[in-house]
Amino acid sequence: MHALIPAPENPAVWPAWRDSLQHWRQSVRELIHYDSSAYDRPEFAWARRNYLCYFLMMTEQAWFDHAKGRFDVARFLGDMQTRYGGVDSVLLWNAYPCIGIDPRNQYDLYRDWPGGLGGVRAMVDALHAAGVRTFVSYQPWDTGTQREPAGPEGGKLERYANGETRVRGRSKSDFEALADLVAATGVDGVFLDTMTGGDAEMRRRLDAVRPGITLNPECVPAVESLASHHMSWGQAMAHQVEIPGVLRSRWFERRHLQYETNRFSYDLTDELHTAWMNGSGMLIWENMFCTWTGHNARFASLLRSLAPILRRFSEVFSSEDWTPLVPTGTARIYASQWRLAQNELRLWTVVNRDEAARAGDGPACVKADGFRYFDLVLGREIQPVTRGETQFLPVQLRGRGATALLALPTAAVTEEFKVFLTQQAATDARADWDTTGPTIPERLTPVPVLDPTGDIPPGMVEVRAGETTLRVRHRRRESGFYTGANTERLPYQWDWDGCIVHTQGVLERPAQWERFAIDRFPVTNADYARFLAVSGYRPKQSHGFLRHWLDGVVPGGLENHPVVQVDLNDARAYAAWAGKRLPTEEEWWAAAGGMQGRHYPWGDTMAENRCNSGRCGGTTPVDAFPLGVSPAGCWDMCGNVWELTESERNDGHTRQVILKGGSWFDAPGSMWYMEGGPRPNDWSTKFCLAWAGLDRASTIGFRCVVPLE
Repeated sequence: MHALIPAPENPAVWPAWRDSLQHWRQSVRELIHYDSSAYDRPEFAWARRNYLCYFLMMTEQAWFDHAKGRFDVARFLGDMQTRYGGVDSVLLWNAYPCIGIDPRNQYDLYRDWPGGLGGVRAMVDALHAAGVRTFVSYQPWDTGTQREPAGPEGGKLERYANGETRVRGRSKSDFEALADLVAATGVDGVFLDTMTGGDAEMRRRLDAVRPGITLNPECVPAVESLASHHMSWGQAMAHQVEIPGVLRSRWFERRHLQYETNRFSYDLTDELHTAWMNGSGMLIWENMFCTWTGHNARFASLLRSLAPILRRFSEVFSSEDWTPLVPTGTARIYASQWRLAQNELRLWTVVNRDEAARAGDGPACVKADGFRYFDLVLGREIQPVTRGETQFLPVQLRGRGATALLALPTAAVTEEFKVFLTQQAATDARADWDTTGPTIPERLTPVPVLDPTGDIPPGMVEVRAGETTLRVRHRRRESGFYTGANTERLPYQWDWDGCIVHTQGVLERPAQWERFAIDRFPVTNADYARFLAVSGYRPKQSHGFLRHWLDGVVPGGLENHPVVQVDLNDARAYAAWAGKRLPTEEEWWAAAGGMQGRHYPWGDTMAENRCNSGRCGGTTPVDAFPLGVSPAGCWDMCGNVWELTESERNDGHTRQVILKGGSWFDAPGSMWYMEGGPRPNDWSTKFCLAWAGLDRASTIGFRCVVPLE
């Protein structure tokens, strides 16, 4: 069976189709001796009620206050309440797309947030205090970065002269490290990136930490795995399907909660309709790996109206008495029915698949004495209507709208329920049916204005003014490249048969620059030490600052290596002190030999004796490769370290800066890592900025420029 079991187009065969679904479910359960006892455990009961999960890039500015260097949980939750009526859980996404920029692993990247894992734990506690569950992510493909030390009884973490660390001896397994992360942060579950499920060892490790930690695979789990996986997420399953189908995992195990999403779309109405017809949940994903694809107002309005119904009637939606696609009296209106046998409550989820508003006969029903009927989105009582020998519940739906209809025993119509209806009516009254997609403005941070100098300063070389059509090569990622610029802006349309993501992309754009001088060499550790001694500069956020130095002193032998473990602000501070600034992407390219048409600073072919290709296992002196000098006279512009530029963009949600030149490190083993190694002149990398502790890397340095008269 497919992950989404399609429904027949002919309603006449729906009864037989439902019978086949029931037969499949029962026969497979018997065949595999399915054991659902894990769902009976009270510590996992929260999972089947956790309908709305927010996929949070931890770099998101609504979440992280970059100026203050701290999380702002209250601001984030306020935004979620206003737009979506609140969320039930948050996925704290941290690694991709920047993992692989240096040897730090996925656990290091959590440790490098403010306060380390204790800081993340404080943020998790704040979410828990608001009734919101939390997840961390696990990347099984992260095998090319440094391993976790096993502790005193096993491997030891050793520091090398270049500032890197390595594990000597036994290292922890991924599952040990993951269990440690979960224990330290207090999260409630783990999203399993690219996986169909975790194995028994992973389950055992997490159970030993604390009961009730869920596993949530990205890819659809096999039915055998549903016994130990209480949640999962499905992507782009319902796109452009007229009749909402049945989610296989949800049908097989009614208490399994599946999150529908589509990371390449700002309009998730199709996915929401499918989730609604299956009594399941949604993964709200708006910041797609550092580019904003915020959902439209119609989707947000639907979610505000439907989520309270899911939460209030969660017992109904996880019951065994579920009938997909019951008859309705109006074309393009579809409905599913649930019942609770103990009180004969009946509930219908209804969707309108037409763009036009529809009012008419909804699901067929049998009117029973002692029951009252309600439209739970409109928040009002309704009366069944008779058409010949059939009774229908009336519906009034906006275009592509949805609702829930409820048959409730009269005795259950309490004052508290009436308050719920009043709240639902108020929510519906503020519905906004605008379907416009997000505006993604390109906000290029202004370049600092400096007075031109007449003479070329010592240690710098001249680059003449120029104008060209700049050809930029880059790696295609889900986050696009320039924010809102060129033809390759978001959203990429994922080709599921031939994925274009992570292939090489090429952009062309006009570029010009005035005459300038650029540092002959990257700024070295010795240069930066003089800056600190004279200026007294100390960063506001010190985590990771020059972490490769020993007690604030440059290690012996590294004086002439490029300074690393500095962020964009640290580099700008040095440049301002020196009366300079960072080069723009265009200026860097021109200085590296781009105007001469060179693929690399020295020519058209890669040559390992002309740059730091990574064989040294770290940085090398900036003057180590005289054969790699560019036509302008710049050294070390390929390999060794990525170089920061002044080409920073901000879309209001995340910041990114262009890196040039490549570095000595290239994480092996996975296409999901950020690209590394020496890079040609026209290669540009979009580096998502998080905060200083994460942005500082052992592979990123800089050089400076000044304008010339």
